[in-house]
Amino acid sequence: MKQAIWKLMLAATVAAVMFGGVLSFAQAEGTSPAVTKEAPVASSYTENIVQGDDFDKWCESMKKPCDWFQWGADFQYRAVYQGNNRTLNRQSATDEMAYDRSRGRIWTTITPTENIELNSRFMWSWFDFWEPESLEGTTTSHGEFDQLNVNLKNIFGEKSSLKIGRQDILIGEGWLTGEGTPLDGSLSGYFDAIRYQYEFEDAVNTADLTYIYNTANPNTWLHPINAPGDPMWNTEQDEQGVIAYFTNKSVENTEISPYLMYKKATDNDGVANAYNAELYTPGLRVAHTVDENWKWRAEGAYQFGRSDKGGDGMDDVSAFGVNSALQYFMNDEMKNNFRLQYEFLSGDDSGSGDYEGFDVLWGRWARFSNLYADAVRVDSRAGDYTNLHRVGPGWSVSPTDKATIATDYYLLFADQTQDSATTSNGDAFRGQLVTSALTYKFNKHMTGEIIGEMYFPGSYYANSNNDTASYLRGQMMFTF
Repeated sequence: MKQAIWKLMLAATVAAVMFGGVLSFAQAEGTSPAVTKEAPVASSYTENIVQGDDFDKWCESMKKPCDWFQWGADFQYRAVYQGNNRTLNRQSATDEMAYDRSRGRIWTTITPTENIELNSRFMWSWFDFWEPESLEGTTTSHGEFDQLNVNLKNIFGEKSSLKIGRQDILIGEGWLTGEGTPLDGSLSGYFDAIRYQYEFEDAVNTADLTYIYNTANPNTWLHPINAPGDPMWNTEQDEQGVIAYFTNKSVENTEISPYLMYKKATDNDGVANAYNAELYTPGLRVAHTVDENWKWRAEGAYQFGRSDKGGDGMDDVSAFGVNSALQYFMNDEMKNNFRLQYEFLSGDDSGSGDYEGFDVLWGRWARFSNLYADAVRVDSRAGDYTNLHRVGPGWSVSPTDKATIATDYYLLFADQTQDSATTSNGDAFRGQLVTSALTYKFNKHMTGEIIGEMYFPGSYYANSNNDTASYLRGQMMFTF
């Protein structure tokens, strides 16, 4: 019964999003009346009540009771259905998974002096499983500090900062740096790191220098609060890293960012799928605004070093990666935005003697798809994208000031064919992926989101792992 309900919800969600998109496009083209955005006439006092001005002011005064202390909180509720995501095999015991996830966070900032900030954030989450039957009724919980750091401002000159401790780090689009704890999903993504950022006096050049020390075992630094039998590993192996990232804006409407990333992975705990590696990744990101309508960005990186990820001992690494996008903004009333994306991650040629699989370093998160981040488990690890060509168009539109619909379609190919129990030797077509998200901002404090995704595997996969997969998520987010 639950399976039928979830499938009905998935079909209704996709239909609703598609209908909303078609209606929005028709309105943008003038085939139906435009959305009226003019507010009704009201007195000044009534407008303040409707817009929540008084409540917002009260929240701000509550969150900052004095000059040296401020705090905040949020609560996120998700209901998730995953259809055949992890194995692409309907005969699997985890063919269908359904659960709800709640996560509450509270954070504080203490400013004892003008240039010193002490930041903390505590997160508590809990899951209730509905499917599969073996997990029905199971409840797990997890709590930990996912932020705990000191931020020293203007320490080596003006417009500089040195942040020491547990923190979030997102560089660029998060292609190679955005997730420090991939095994806990989207609960957190923190890094235990030291990060120094500096803006030069000319305001044209910036430097971003980071040292990372992440451990697989979450008990190494700040012992989390886990449900019994739930270790909630951060990642499979201990990881150290150094990132040197520079940005130059001397060319009009252009950002040029050369960088070098170093990562050392060490299997100390014997976690499944752990590996050892020492990788060097020099790269370059360029982003350019052509005019008010056109934008593009392109990022490329070469990777070398040593790794045993190929399963044949420590091999020399020689790998490449590209991530790019071209966007067109109509700048119309409904904010239509069309895009074309292309990503390339080299795959391992098993007969070469070297390892050519591109490692996305700390980029193991749902950058473009929640579903596909799980589906790569079939021939890799969760979120560990490699051996991939991804190309496809996308479209975003805002039918109202509060609603946004974003839809993308991708064709996926493997760079190298693989011969294994789950893949089909000689075929490179990974399949087709469709993602669509409807986001609605009720007000400053509350947003809602519905995401629907479908994956149609291609001939790259063996017949045993070639079944259609689906993903549906409803979410509410409250921020104080």
